[in-house]
This record gives sequence, structure tokens and C-alpha cells, in this order.
Amino acid sequence: MKHLFTILILAISLSTFAQEKGKLEGRVIDQENLGEPLIFAQISLKNTNIQAETDFRGNFTMDQLNPGAYTLVINYAGYDTKEVPLLIKKNKITTIF
Repeated sequence: MKHLFTILILAISLSTFAQEKGKLEGRVIDQENLGEPLIFAQISLKNTNIQAETDFRGNFTMDQLNPGAYTLVINYAGYDTKEVPLLIKKNKITTIF
């Protein structure tokens, strides 16, 4: 049964890349406070409905993104909103740290 699960995951992964989508991964930290992660920060792509939230390590992921130029918007209570331009490429993982 373990092999069936592995094959299923592989098939799902291959179908994802066949669609030529991109992926965004990142981490949001407080640069002035020894790099402490900012948990539950709101992450979005400007002018879209695509959103995410950071986890307990400050990490976030956005899957199945159409290739193209975006503006990443980071919101966290008590901090200024930050906007970061980025480019998503097909079948690639874009990393923001």
C-alpha cells in the first residue's frame, strides 16, 4: 500500500507541472528583532484574490500561480505594509526571504 501512495503523489506532481504553473515560497521575519518570524502575517498578490498566511515559522506558500509579474503585499499588525515586485516563471519555484 505504501508504493501506491508514492505513485499517486508522483502522478499529482507531474500533472501540476504539465499545466506550466509556478509556485511562490517565502518567509516573513522581523529584521529589527533578531529575525523573529512574523506568524499569521497576511500575504497576497496585488490585484488578485490570491492570499496566504504565514505559519509559526513565518513561512508561506502559494501554488498554481500563472506565470507573470506580480506585486507581493505583506501585511502585519503594527508594521508598515510592504510591497515586493516579483516574477513567477512556469514550472519554477520563486523564493522570497
